[in-house]
Amino acid sequence: MMSGKPNAAKATESVADLNVQLASQASGRKKKTKIPREARTSSEFADTPSRANGNINGGADKPGPQTHFQQLFACYPLFQYDPSAPVSAQFQAMCRKYGFPRPRKDSWEPKSELELEADAARAGFRLAMVRTFNDLFGTDVNDLKNWQSFCTVLEISPVPTKLRDCRAAVQDVHVNLVDLVDWGIAKAEIHKFETLDELSEYTRNTGKFFPQSEAEAGGMLRFLLRRIL
Repeated sequence: MMSGKPNAAKATESVADLNVQLASQASGRKKKTKIPREARTSSEFADTPSRANGNINGGADKPGPQTHFQQLFACYPLFQYDPSAPVSAQFQAMCRKYGFPRPRKDSWEPKSELELEADAARAGFRLAMVRTFNDLFGTDVNDLKNWQSFCTVLEISPVPTKLRDCRAAVQDVHVNLVDLVDWGIAKAEIHKFETLDELSEYTRNTGKFFPQSEAEAGGMLRFLLRRIL
């Protein structure tokens, strides 16, 4: 996005902050009908720290992995979120419900209010994806238990007993990281591909692109973003 243009795509920016910006930008313009929002805002979602809990390693006091998405979708009450269904398809359906346009390639023109709202929604979704991945699979890239649990999810057998062997085994498996989050939320199928080219084609066709840069990404996720996708 070019400097000086309206920007609502920061991962920590709330819908409330966005509305303040829009109100300032719209001063002197004709008043427009806004899509209704709940009283709570996504600032509550963005300011809630991610907990590296509730993961596949278990724990009695840990939140369910869908928590971050519940907080996100609560900001869009016109859409009925189903915590037991894959989140990727639901987010796309929510964007259609609110009439959010696709991101524009031509970024030199000022964005409309609806485009800025769409940017904010996508930023919130990216943050929820990263936080949920951290909660499901851990953040410590040097933790053998994290890697062994991840190998189990990918049905790697036998599960290696050494850290470097776990990493090597995972690198040989081509999967989509959004599918992994959907598995953690709704036990959706994890598609495995023979080659990176097949995985890339699947990712493009489904639009299941995982955030490539996010401040809250843990070590496990950063490693996988480099190695798997």
